[in-house]
Amino acid sequence: MTGDAAAVTAPLDALIFTPTAHEVAPGQSVSAIFSLSVTNGVLTDKAEDVVSVTAVNTPPAINGLAPSFQSGYFTIPDEPFVGATVVDPDHGAVETATVSLSAGDSNGTLSLAGPLGGVSLIETAAGLGVYDLSAASPAAITAALDAIKFTPAYNASGFTITGTSVAVSDGIATTTASTSGLAGAPVITGAVSGQTTLDAQPIDPFKTVSVTDSPEFLADTSTTLTTNGGGVETDAIGLLSGSGLTRGAAGIYTLPAGTPVELTSLSDALTFTPAADMAPAGQTVTTNFEISVFNGASTSNNYGTSVIATETAKA
Repeated sequence: MTGDAAAVTAPLDALIFTPTAHEVAPGQSVSAIFSLSVTNGVLTDKAEDVVSVTAVNTPPAINGLAPSFQSGYFTIPDEPFVGATVVDPDHGAVETATVSLSAGDSNGTLSLAGPLGGVSLIETAAGLGVYDLSAASPAAITAALDAIKFTPAYNASGFTITGTSVAVSDGIATTTASTSGLAGAPVITGAVSGQTTLDAQPIDPFKTVSVTDSPEFLADTSTTLTTNGGGVETDAIGLLSGSGLTRGAAGIYTLPAGTPVELTSLSDALTFTPAADMAPAGQTVTTNFEISVFNGASTSNNYGTSVIATETAKA
């Protein structure tokens, strides 16, 4: 900078130094040396200052943990933490992780197929559902966490809900996150909302729907289908038809009991025919469907299927 003393002093006083983040481990320090030289063209003066910058700790973060009530099946292992990541920008960060099951081991157990990247899973107290991952980098903890399997135990009385909490510590700060899994209830997937057709034109609204269940409930499963228009159960806005389908009260249909595979096949082949002249030409009528599946112990409901029928002009 060039100028008189005042002109140079003001911008010099306003200079800001921003230390590099996470240059060293939390609690350690880095020295920054500042050298200043001033001359009037004849004489020169110099000064030096040293700033000690201490690295502060950033708590670890747990990202991407799946939302609660993930569907699962009795006795079938799944990976409840797939997609979750542990992040810690601190220099040389080392984490430990603890995973706790809300019901202890009564609803199921966690496992890791051998050490992964040097990380092992150890149950700290038998039967209490508390497991520790050995200390490692955030990336190694992430890989091990993603590979952990939870095997729900069979429960004849119906489905179980198991809360799972994850606590990650860097030795200074601890971060927790939680989710839960639902096991044992029938699982309904593939529902599509907003399917479009014309009035009186048939459509197969459940052609992508699939029903699956735990191995213990694969013999005798029943399905109820309900059509709903304007918040009211009705078949006045259209009718379902198909093999094995029984029509009961207004808007309520049932399929014969069978295996999930059989029910999936039957539901995929069902046809819905919207009623004609339910509204002026060009307007639409929406039919919402509820799928209810009972496996003898628990019931699952899905409200994701709907059909939007556009009214056509009549001659």
